[in-house]
Amino acid sequence: LNIAFGLLKLGELLQYFTQPLVVGFTSGIALVVFSTRIKDALGLNIEKVPSEFIDKWETYFSQMGIINIYAGGITLITYIDIQNIYNRKNINGYRWDYNNNEMIEQSEFGILPSIGLSIEL
Repeated sequence: LNIAFGLLKLGELLQYFTQPLVVGFTSGIALVVFSTRIKDALGLNIEKVPSEFIDKWETYFSQMGIINIYAGGITLITYIDIQNIYNRKNINGYRWDYNNNEMIEQSEFGILPSIGLSIEL
C-alpha cells in the first residue's frame, strides 16, 4: 500500500488512513519479508520451505541446530553495519534529564524495529 501510493505520487492520501492501520500493514509486510529471507541469512540447508507462515517457522526452528556459522556471521555483521550502532551521532531521539536540566541524546539498536523491539545503548 505504501509503495503503491509512493509510486503513484499519492502519499498525501495516507493521512486519511489511521496510523495503526499503516503501522500494522508495514509491520506485517516486514515480517513476511523477514520470514522469506531467514533461510538464506542463516545458511539453513532446507530443500523446500513451506509457503504457510506457521509451517515455515516450524521448519526453521527444526533446522536451527544446523546454522551455517559463516552465513550467520555475515548476516550479523551486515545488520550491525546497516544499523550503524557504533556511530553515536545517529540519534534516535532526545530525552530530558530533570536532575541536570539538560537534553540527552537517545540512541538505540533496533533488534526488530518494525515491532518496536530495541536495546538502548
